[in-house]
Amino acid sequence: MALHDQLTGLANRKLFHERLGQALASAYRTGRPLAVIFLDVDGFKSVNDQLGHAAGDAVLREVSHRMLRMVREYDTVGRLGGDEFVVVCENVDETVAERIAERIRAAVREPFAGIPSSSRSR
Repeated sequence: MALHDQLTGLANRKLFHERLGQALASAYRTGRPLAVIFLDVDGFKSVNDQLGHAAGDAVLREVSHRMLRMVREYDTVGRLGGDEFVVVCENVDETVAERIAERIRAAVREPFAGIPSSSRSR
């Protein structure tokens, strides 16, 4: 687990940087394009503040699952920390990268059901 995020199971910062370095070297060597897609979850702080950290963790896990469903099996999805995610897509042109990013954006924008709320009184 030293190379994977404990909460989401995605590549952690260290593994992601290794994979990105490999992808950049390959792109340079072969001349094939690659894309890097960043995702920051809007409004995430309010989830933690209003519903508690268990709800925030559930949201992060769900975001990671949704992202994985929207990318190709050989793309690398990582969590850099907090609510910051990143994807490296090798051998994609701008059009394909935009389609992948749009699929991710649409999936993450879908409502979240079953998110546990904190037991704290408000």
